[in-house]
Amino acid sequence: MTPSQIAAELAAISSSVEAALDDEHADRQHILGITSGRVQGLAERVRRSGNAPCAGLRPDGPHSDGYTTELADVFAAAVRVLNHATGPHADTGLTYPATAYSVTGYLAAGTHGLGQLTRQVMTFLDRELAAGRLGDDTGRPPALAVERARSHADDAARLASALSAAFAAIQNELSPLHGTEGGRS
Repeated sequence: MTPSQIAAELAAISSSVEAALDDEHADRQHILGITSGRVQGLAERVRRSGNAPCAGLRPDGPHSDGYTTELADVFAAAVRVLNHATGPHADTGLTYPATAYSVTGYLAAGTHGLGQLTRQVMTFLDRELAAGRLGDDTGRPPALAVERARSHADDAARLASALSAAFAAIQNELSPLHGTEGGRS
């Protein structure tokens, strides 16, 4: 999809939402359901066309150690950028309650996946240890480092699950919020 097609579709979606808000008798739940479907459809069309913000991400590969490390770096950079975009010095990066709702939802989804990622890293280390392909620079048995890492990994997976649930709860609490006429919506 071209940027102008995306903009036109978003304008049409926005227009239908505004009309529903202006109509006292509108079935807003029904309209929100339709609108949600339209937004999801638009997002899927954008993803298929390669114009998605994450179009450079390749879930199906090809993968390499360099690409995996790069993705972890992108994750850390994304958090830094989000901190700047939502901070008090950046009053244009967070102006609508709907943005806060969306951000917390994406953070819930992202942190939910950290438990799986942590388990997969530990599975890799177990496999490498069992195959005798790990060494330890300190001269200690590599199994000791893997077992100590496992304790931290278990904590990380548990905390990631709790963090994901907390973000989902934040998003749930934000769902009824909207801007007022004197402010933004």
